Amino acid sequence: MILVKIGISFPCFIEKIIGMMLIRTSISAKPNLRTTLTGKRSIPPENCVGKWGVVAGKPLSGMLVRCLSPWIILLFVAVGAVSGQETLSTPSETTSTSANATGESDSLDDAKKKMGEHLKKIARVITLFRLSEDEQADEKLRSEFQQLLIDGRAIANELQRQIVMDARQSSGNDKEQKSRFIYDLFFQNSEYDRYENNWELAQYLIDIGFEDKKQDIYAVLGRNALVLNDYANARKFYEKAVSLRVFPEKEQKVGVVLPDATAKWPIEQEARRKDAEKGDLPRVVFETTKGRFVIELFEDEAPKTVGNFIHLVEKGFYNELLFHRVEQHLVVQTGCPNGDGTGGPGYSIQGENGLPNSRNHFRGSLGMALAGDQADSGGSQFYICLSPLNFLDGRFTVFGRVIEGMDTVEHLNRVNLSEKSEENERKLVPDRVLNAKVLRKRSHDYSPVYSAPPKEEGE
Repeated sequence: MILVKIGISFPCFIEKIIGMMLIRTSISAKPNLRTTLTGKRSIPPENCVGKWGVVAGKPLSGMLVRCLSPWIILLFVAVGAVSGQETLSTPSETTSTSANATGESDSLDDAKKKMGEHLKKIARVITLFRLSEDEQADEKLRSEFQQLLIDGRAIANELQRQIVMDARQSSGNDKEQKSRFIYDLFFQNSEYDRYENNWELAQYLIDIGFEDKKQDIYAVLGRNALVLNDYANARKFYEKAVSLRVFPEKEQKVGVVLPDATAKWPIEQEARRKDAEKGDLPRVVFETTKGRFVIELFEDEAPKTVGNFIHLVEKGFYNELLFHRVEQHLVVQTGCPNGDGTGGPGYSIQGENGLPNSRNHFRGSLGMALAGDQADSGGSQFYICLSPLNFLDGRFTVFGRVIEGMDTVEHLNRVNLSEKSEENERKLVPDRVLNAKVLRKRSHDYSPVYSAPPKEEGE
């Protein structure tokens, strides 16, 4: 395919440029894509980077490099030669039982081709966006880009699965190189809290004894097991990390909850079993710029908090609000109309934390954010746990959990707009809620129970 406007071979040249751009992390270090493709005069760096990242005076708005997830970066490398184009590739596969002319298994070859075609679509949208001077066209391209990222997750997951299957059938130096690639992918996913489907990579590395060669993996294996509520494996790998003195402080901060989580998980399992038997707990779906996720609400344990939450959802309060805080290994937070963690609905509600039947903090748990530790200071802001956070148990009200779409939550852009700094202004564009809708609820009214009622106008 030829892009007439710039006269270059699209699959080969553009993919190389996009691939190189994706791997870099500092947007201020990148040449403007339009300049790169057309040879036009470079734009001064001070005009290229601004609040949340601006290139060539055009806000990224979720476009280009930083919005593409690390698994896209690594799987771009995995795609290899597509239709004879010269691109970066994984080590050659030569030992699969069912192989094509290049030695790849047919299933892996198909998965690579699908990812290659998908990356071409992404590259095309990025290029058109950079060349466009029409705001309406820009908005359409932003939407198309976001949908391509969402659709690409399933393609990437299948490619990942095929890569693991192919590596299992390999041997010798070929297997060693593929194992190193899987190791790197496992670490990238773990760093960005992408735990959905990550254990298949971990299991492969465990099965071949790869951790004996790369001992820094033990603590990360422990964290993955902990997050997935596999406490026996979490303990085994954490103990190994401690004995070998390869237990970094940042991993210790996550792993410190292991004893608490281990003790509380059976209680949570029983509560979830009873929830399933009832089959009538309220549910809410959030459509976001990264896809959708569904929340089930713990009305029996936190009726006041759930009543307020349903009330706000039904009045459209959360629509278009930013995910203003997304912190590594901790939480995703939204619900602030000011977009920086300082706002609320204009009132506060009574807290329900620390009660005998209070639910605890596991991955996917939904909690009511507070002003400090003041139990009755909640309103509209809530957080979703990216890992078990049992040190918060009893201090904050847990009033639901994500039952579908946790991979969407994991892919939200990592920002913290509650921190005021020049560095923070250069981070990713925050994702946002497009629409929140009640899927089901019980047959009664839902409304807030105030601890501090709304102020009258003029007060």
